[in-house]
Amino acid sequence: MSLRSWHPVPRLALVAGVALGVGAALAPRGVAAQEAAAAVVRPVVASAPAIAAIAATAAPAARAAAFAGRWALNEEDSAFGTLLPAPTLLDLDVSVRHDMLRVRTAEDVPGFEGLLQTERYPLDGRATPERFTSGERGDGQVTFVGDTLVLTQHLERRGLAVTVTDQWALAATGTRLGVSRHITGDGVDESMFLVFDRAE
Repeated sequence: MSLRSWHPVPRLALVAGVALGVGAALAPRGVAAQEAAAAVVRPVVASAPAIAAIAATAAPAARAAAFAGRWALNEEDSAFGTLLPAPTLLDLDVSVRHDMLRVRTAEDVPGFEGLLQTERYPLDGRATPERFTSGERGDGQVTFVGDTLVLTQHLERRGLAVTVTDQWALAATGTRLGVSRHITGDGVDESMFLVFDRAE
């Protein structure tokens, strides 16, 4: 993301189920039958924490995958605020791989055309250092509130420090992405709403 523009430079389905058809097997058929049934149950019960851990890890990737694809800015439906001029081009290419969210951005802003940036964020909530092509340094972090993806970036350039918080939400059709952006810090307090249409 560039401090010049403040724009980001930035369904997998999880099925985990265990069926236990043991109840009838524990009918009075003797100790041996009960012990055999217990031998089946114990490994499954013991694996429950492992299943829960897998589910917890995969859930962010599943939610992030819903945002994957190419997105083109809909200028007419977006509200840019007053901080900086609106971009003439803003395309996002979002993908998920190896528990990482990748956001590739192509952007044209009056006076700064051809801005390209690729950012990667771990989906476990860890902040990751960033250095942008336009000179900013900072860190970025992806978290989720329900199905809403929250991207928080702390940026610094030439002594100016700001926090940019994006909330990504999909329309029910999955073909439109709304990004509610809030920029704060060093005398800045600006909100905008960006609308993207799925390009493929």
